[in-house]
Amino acid sequence: MPEMEVSVRRPVAATGGGGGAAALRLRALRERTACRMREFVREPEALFWVFIFPVLLAVVLGFAFREKPPDRIPVGVVSGPGSEAALAALSRSPVLLPRAFAPQAGREALRTGKISLLVEPGPPVVFRFDETRPDSRIARLEAGDAVQRAAGRKDPLPVRAERVTEKGSRYIDFLVPGLLGMNLMGTGIWSLAFSITSARSRRLLKRLVATPMRRSDYLLSQILGGWSSCCRRSCCSWASAASPSACRSAARSCCSSASVWSPRCLSAAWGC
Repeated sequence: MPEMEVSVRRPVAATGGGGGAAALRLRALRERTACRMREFVREPEALFWVFIFPVLLAVVLGFAFREKPPDRIPVGVVSGPGSEAALAALSRSPVLLPRAFAPQAGREALRTGKISLLVEPGPPVVFRFDETRPDSRIARLEAGDAVQRAAGRKDPLPVRAERVTEKGSRYIDFLVPGLLGMNLMGTGIWSLAFSITSARSRRLLKRLVATPMRRSDYLLSQILGGWSSCCRRSCCSWASAASPSACRSAARSCCSSASVWSPRCLSAAWGC
């Protein structure tokens, strides 16, 4: 009986030969990446924890720890002769918050920490404070300067104070990089490993193995889908922390656009 030779040819898309095969492979990769992104978008709980919750957290904590002037130091003035003049002198200081107390109530407030300094009008003026507390030492210096100026003291040497505010020292400047790091960590842990494990438990990997799609293309589509999601949530975090309205609108438009990894979107987000 004559022998017959049977040649088995694999699909062109699996071998990757020719320009048409490369285009077909690129299209399959693009469709698989879009499918991965649609799977993520169709999960409402994932959308909340990935996009809405970090923005709400940044907004709430940004308002709670926003920039505000330094708190005034509470000081007490013992009621009696000269207390009104002392209160008026201490009220001119932008650092002190004076309040009148009875002698016994003032000492009790100083003992319990409700006030940092207790002033007894004189002459001589008596300052009662705990020198182990930094706020008490500052209140002592400010109160002494305010009382002396009210009495007519003039400084022989002019002094000018310049307030320095360094960029990047706000609470929101530390919070947003932390949120971005948390997004990167969550993407690295859950986006790739969890999705592949979930597809294996639902027996989707067996169906995909039977197709001409390469395994490397499947893994690359998972990486691209997770990276796209990470870029979107990073843009949302930047948009929530940026103060200029133009920056917020630019980052918001990037979050809603399909080409989130375009150079225009990345430059707009980096400008925030």
